[in-house]
Amino acid sequence: MAPNASMPGPDLRPFGITGGGDANSSGILVFGGGPFGALSIGVHITGSTPTDNDVGIFALSCGNAACTSPPSTPTVAIIQKNSITNDEVTNVSGCGDNQGYQAAISELGRNDQTGKNTISGSGYTTNNVACSGNNATATIFAIDTTGLSAKVHKSNVSP
Repeated sequence: MAPNASMPGPDLRPFGITGGGDANSSGILVFGGGPFGALSIGVHITGSTPTDNDVGIFALSCGNAACTSPPSTPTVAIIQKNSITNDEVTNVSGCGDNQGYQAAISELGRNDQTGKNTISGSGYTTNNVACSGNNATATIFAIDTTGLSAKVHKSNVSP
C-alpha cells in the first residue's frame, strides 16, 4: 500500500491454505520494509470484515531482511473497528511444515495502534501454543503481539 493509504470497509472471504511449506493466507495483507522494499507508513484499516481467513489482517513492517524485528522508523498503522471472524482451524503449516498458524490480527510495526476490533470464532481463540514448527496443535491468536512495538487497545474477543 502507498504511504498514508486507507482501506475502509472491504468484505473479504475466505482465504486459507491447507498445504505445507510454512504458509498462511490473509484477508488483508500490508507488507513493507526489509525484503518487501519501502515501509508502509500511516496505513489505516477500518470497517473491514475479513471472514474465514488464516490471518484476517496481516500488517508486517520489517526492520531487517529476516523480518525478526520492527523498523526503527514509526509506521503508525491503525487497525480498528474491524469485524474479524473464523469458526475453524484449518491452517496446517503457518508455523512450519507440521504446525498451523492463525490470527485475527498479526501485526509488527512501530507506534502502530490496534483496537476496537470485534474478533470471534474458534479459529481466532488464543490458545497459548508456541509457534515452534514441531507441534501438532496450531498456534492461534486473536491478536498476535509477538515481536510487537505497537499499542494494543481493547478489542472484543469471543469464541
